[in-house]
Amino acid sequence: MLSRERLLLAIDIHSRSYKLLRWIGAAIEKGQVPVERAEQHSDSPDAAFEWVRKNYQVLPSELKPDEVHLREFASFFWTYLTSSFDVIASPGKLLQPGDWGCSCPMCARITHASHLQPKKLTKADKRRAVELMLDRIAALAEEECLAVTPERCSRIAGDPETRRFAAYSTYGYWLINRLSGYTEGPAVLALWREIAWNEKGSPIQGFSLRYEDFASAELSLLRAMEHM
Repeated sequence: MLSRERLLLAIDIHSRSYKLLRWIGAAIEKGQVPVERAEQHSDSPDAAFEWVRKNYQVLPSELKPDEVHLREFASFFWTYLTSSFDVIASPGKLLQPGDWGCSCPMCARITHASHLQPKKLTKADKRRAVELMLDRIAALAEEECLAVTPERCSRIAGDPETRRFAAYSTYGYWLINRLSGYTEGPAVLALWREIAWNEKGSPIQGFSLRYEDFASAELSLLRAMEHM
């Protein structure tokens, strides 16, 4: 089962990440946050850690992470920027790394944070999301000492009655991984849409991540493993 403590931390950081990115867009336009022009960061969570540490004092108090979790916050924020969004510099022009100072993907996105566009998911991204669900179902079964065949895992992930449970468990697993800077790119966004979008392909109004929903989904997933 997913760690309650780590998942609660990841949910909190996830909530702050989008708000922080929106704030950055406005703050750069107002000159509250300087645009990096000279530094060159690596394409890794270290870039986000350096940026957050450098700008920590100017961040709004409600968006600041606890300093104890600064590294985890920065690592998650890096995965959020690079996995979920493309940034459009101007209509019809996709921003390229290097257009503004530092050429790392994070700085390219931060510089134009007010021009956000969710990544367009490909069939490969969606297939990878299903693979991640199958891996998570198998891992959870092993944790709970349940004998579940690959065929059974596929049925659980494909059945409309149990698919969302699998998506919740898998998304929670990757929320926690992202605290360490590990991500599966747009496939994680595909998992998000499995739980946060309705069957018509639109965002669920008022949806938010709650630990209770993850815990309930995993219990339902375990029951499905026992009876399918």
